[in-house]
Amino acid sequence: MVLWSSVANLLSEALLSLTASAGGSLGLGIFLLSLGTRLALLPLTLRLAERARARQRAMEALRPELEALRASTAPESLPAVQLALYRQRGLGGVDAPALLGGLVQAPLGAGLYSAVRGALGSGKPFLWIADLARPDAWLALGVVGLGMLGAALYPQAPQAGRLAQLLLPGLITAAVLWHLSSGLALSWAASSAVGVVQAGLLRRRATGRG
Repeated sequence: MVLWSSVANLLSEALLSLTASAGGSLGLGIFLLSLGTRLALLPLTLRLAERARARQRAMEALRPELEALRASTAPESLPAVQLALYRQRGLGGVDAPALLGGLVQAPLGAGLYSAVRGALGSGKPFLWIADLARPDAWLALGVVGLGMLGAALYPQAPQAGRLAQLLLPGLITAAVLWHLSSGLALSWAASSAVGVVQAGLLRRRATGRG
């Protein structure tokens, strides 16, 4: 709790500085702070995403063996046999790097949310947005579009149900943003923009061009 408060205070001060540097534009300050925070985390999130893809490929490669085990092993013994196979292939137990990555990202994410929310007040405009403390439909649509673009670029093995995989997160995002302040949606937009970059880099590496 103390760590989160310290991070939130630090990000609040950074937001004030960026807003002042941007000529008093809170919207631009929010976007720049969120963009900078997400870019700082990009090497970590790229590494974690690559680990997740490697794990997914390893699980796909195990599928024939798992099916053979299900056919030849008694149901009461199957969980233990499957677990032994996972451990043999290095897939058992907790993924420590992923857990550590989550612990690093959580305070920054919570601190950024707290800093942005604390800076919002009524009557602060940005671009076409009349009030950053209120939702904006066009901004929400833009964030949804960025999220769907990132999901479309992300290298995925299974193609079945791909349209549903793109539309369902988009609908959930739209439902959340419909009730979220434009200031927080701007922060989300910055994160989604970096998410598109991350997906593009992963796709480039997956196709052997990076």
